[in-house]
Amino acid sequence: SDEPLRRDVLHYIYEQTSNVHQHSEECTAAIMQCLTQLLNALEIGMHAVTRYCSDNEMSAAEEAHLVENLSETKSSARFIQQRYEQDGNELDSIQTYSMLLT
Repeated sequence: SDEPLRRDVLHYIYEQTSNVHQHSEECTAAIMQCLTQLLNALEIGMHAVTRYCSDNEMSAAEEAHLVENLSETKSSARFIQQRYEQDGNELDSIQTYSMLLT
């Protein structure tokens, strides 16, 4: 019967995904922390740009251009943050599935 071999292979896959998952969690946590700090900095930057533009009597078009650039960067950071959250869940589902098979 192939049952013991199948069980050993699935157990090996589970162990490997556990190791990858732990490493992935650490990397994801570090990346998420950086992204959170980046998002906070961009938020502060947008307010600072608005204040700077009004203090220095810059045109509305110049101000809008600067704020738009910061806003686009902020959107990109948010997208990456959401993507990392989804990828972590994919690994969880692989582990759950392999446990159901054993």
